[in-house]
Amino acid sequence: MKIGTFTEARRSLVEKYRKNVLRHRGVMIALWCQLALIVGMVCLYLIVRASVAHTVWTGFWIFVIGLPVLTLALGICGILPGTHRKKSI
Repeated sequence: MKIGTFTEARRSLVEKYRKNVLRHRGVMIALWCQLALIVGMVCLYLIVRASVAHTVWTGFWIFVIGLPVLTLALGICGILPGTHRKKSI
């Protein structure tokens, strides 16, 4: 076995992953939606801890449902980083 072949093979796999997966618009939109869902759930948790049950449903609809939907819309429109459409030549 040659020295450095594992490192070169790993580097090649990382480059292929970045090229084939992270540059796809759909993947970036899904990652942004996941981030929005996590942030929304954290915000909802903080609201529940700080308020009464009446605002739980409001917080649920705003943060856990609304924030990922807003992120999905912004990703589809190409506003979020990594979701810009490639210009045709």
